[in-house]
Order: sequence, then structure tokens, then C-alpha cells
Amino acid sequence: TAIRSFYFQRASMPIENSCGGTYSRAGGHPDTACPYHPSTGRSSGTLDSPGGWYDAGDYGKYIVNAAISVSQMLNLLELYPEVIGDSRLNIPESGNGINDLLDEIIYELDWMVTMQDTEGGVFHKLTAKNFAGFIMPGEYDLERLIIGKGTAATLDYAATMALAARVLSSTHPVWSEAAIYSAEKAWKWAVDNDSVPYRNPPDVHTGEYGDDEFSDDFYWAASELYVTTGKKAYLDHLADNHQPYIHQITNSWKFFIRNMGFHSLLAHRQKLDSGLINLLVQKHMELADQILDRMEAIPYHIGLDHFEWGSNSDVLNQAMILCYAHHLSGSGKYLDGVIHSMDYILGKNATGYSFLTGMGSEQVMNPHHRPSGADGIAAPVPGFILGGPNDHRQDRRSVKYHSDRPAKAFEDVEASYASNEVCINWNAPAVFVLGYLESVMN
Repeated sequence: TAIRSFYFQRASMPIENSCGGTYSRAGGHPDTACPYHPSTGRSSGTLDSPGGWYDAGDYGKYIVNAAISVSQMLNLLELYPEVIGDSRLNIPESGNGINDLLDEIIYELDWMVTMQDTEGGVFHKLTAKNFAGFIMPGEYDLERLIIGKGTAATLDYAATMALAARVLSSTHPVWSEAAIYSAEKAWKWAVDNDSVPYRNPPDVHTGEYGDDEFSDDFYWAASELYVTTGKKAYLDHLADNHQPYIHQITNSWKFFIRNMGFHSLLAHRQKLDSGLINLLVQKHMELADQILDRMEAIPYHIGLDHFEWGSNSDVLNQAMILCYAHHLSGSGKYLDGVIHSMDYILGKNATGYSFLTGMGSEQVMNPHHRPSGADGIAAPVPGFILGGPNDHRQDRRSVKYHSDRPAKAFEDVEASYASNEVCINWNAPAVFVLGYLESVMN
């Protein structure tokens, strides 16, 4: 179910009845001949950039979040290549002899490739200037633009393409070779443009995914490029820069990028010298133990001591860290922590809700998700992880919260974008965690 949500987020194509059933819909957003916004550095011209997934409850497509989401699911396929077989997900590609999860990921990767500029830099996002109302994709009539270009999007793209090149090397060798070339081209652009932040221009009001701290993105990209190519230049970057960015326990998607490079290094330990890998393993296990200590001290056995935007993804990202700790050590205590984390997501939490749409005895019915709100169907599209309790309550002017407790700062109303939205980077760690549990427990 959590993987199927990505199919329902596909842009530029209809969701057919044969695959989508009740939730079939017309296509929208062909995203051909999209004009360049001046923030790209181009003053004229258009770009064809069809496909990919809608990012969240809106209809935007964002490279930074696409990179994180794709990479976390590729991490799963590196550990367990056969976790989701062909024809398991009932998507249009089912039956082609390729793992269905990989087929779904390729739909996003093929869009990402279109967002690389000729000199190697990567455009930040494809959106309109403003969010659309709660309408179906086929009803959308706002002009969509190619917006921004910066260091973070380019490095996250480089990391993802290098990782994808490894995972697809046997099934899609030509694509894989092109991805390595594209990743290295992006790296070179980022080295030459190492501090280009993205901020929304004054006339753009869609999701920002802004960043002006790039050391974590450089480390992630260098990790993936070294594991894929074996080139000394990337290893030198890791050796020179790993100490300040050792694993961190923290909330917020932006900070989990700091840990993403480590996942691939840990999965390919044989490519590192013993001193570095021993340090990385030691630090990872220390981090996992910190998470377990927090889980022991906090009700509902999660590792969060505060609740921010997308808190459920923080729970799941911490669970990913525990998965790798279990993979490294075989110790059951880490697997227990992973199970506690999923218990929380599926209803063992202060709100009583299952935070996965379509699942549980107390289901969320009104997510901040445009297709679910506009399709005329009472039940929302299934398979989405909701953002979860958010003590900052950025939507408090339009949403009445019934509890002042941080762990209950969640409302099942469509207007609650701060607690009840969906997002691909909240689903991706759920796919990893559920896939890991299925693999090791079966």
C-alpha cells in the first residue's frame, strides 16, 4: 500500500481503472514546453519535463525531495533486490520482468534526468507560481515553470544518479552508464558553483525546499559517487570531510541528508579502509543506541523528544537507522525498535489514528491532498503517510486544534497542511522500513 501511493502521484498520465480501480482519474500536467523562470539563469526558451511524481498534497515536482525519496527506496533495493517482485503492485509496467518497485522508481528518475541543464547544473523545481486549489490534475490550468538552479539540487541529483546507476546496472545497463556520466557532470558543476542557495523568488509561492548549507549534500554525493565509480577524488573528499558530519540524531528531513551518505558506505564496507569503516560503524551503532535510549524514556516508544513538520517521517528515518544497526549487528533490540516505530505509525500513538491512509481501525479521512479532496470519493487515496503531530501548528489560523499537547497536535481536517498533508519523502522511509521488516522476518 505504501508503495502504491507513488503510482497514484504520477504526473503526465492517467490513472487507469485497471490499475487504479476506484481512484482512476484523467491525466494532467503534461509538462511539455515549460517556460524557464528567470531564476534559472535563462531569459527565454522552454523545457519538456514530463512524468515524475507529484511531491505532496500539491502538484509540484521538486528535485531535492525527489532525490531523497528515490534514494531511500534504492537503498532498500541494494540490501534486498527481490523484496518487491514483478507484478506485485499492479502498475502499468507489471509483467515486464522487472521488480515493480524499481519500475516505479524509474518513472521518477526519468523525470529527474530532464531537469539537468546542459552544463551540469540541475533546476530546482517545476511548479506554477502559486499553489492550485483543490482540483483534479486534469482540471489544472496554471502555467507551470522551470524554477531555480542551485548547489543542493545539483548535488542531491548527483548522489541519486550515482546510486541509481549501481542498482540499475544489470537490468538497464545503457541507462546506468548515462546516469554515471550525468552524476559526474552534476558533481563538477557543484564544485565550480559550491554555494548557490535556493530561495523562492518574490513572485513564486510554492514549496521552497531551501538550503544554504551544502557540506552534507557534498558528502552524500561523494559517498555515492565513490561507491559507484571507485575514483580516488571522491574518496579523498570523504576522508577530508567526514569528521564534522558524523551521524546525527535530529529532527527534520533536511538534517537526515547528513546521514544518507553513510547508508551506502555501510552497505559497501568492503570498499573502505578498515580505519574509516570501523569509525563509521562505531558512530552508527552509537547513534542507534541513542535512539533506543530515547525510545525507552518516551511514551509510545519513539525516539522523538519534540514534534515538528513531518514528525512521522522523523520516526521513520530513525527507524531506518535502526534497520542498518540491525543489519550490521544482527541484534534483535534494534529490530524491536523498528517494530515499535511502525506500531506508532499504525495507531499506537497519542492520537489513536493510523497515520497510513486506508489502514487501521481509526483511519484519517481528510488528508491535505488535492486528488483525495477533489475526487468526490469519501475515502482518501490509500497508502499515504501523513505528516503527523506538529507542535508549531503553522496552520492554526484556519485549523482548530483540540489539544495543546505536542504529541496530539494533529487534526484530521483537509485544511491542516501542518499536520495532515502527504509527501513522497514521508512515504519513502516507510517503504524502506516495511520492506526491511518483510525481508528479515520472512
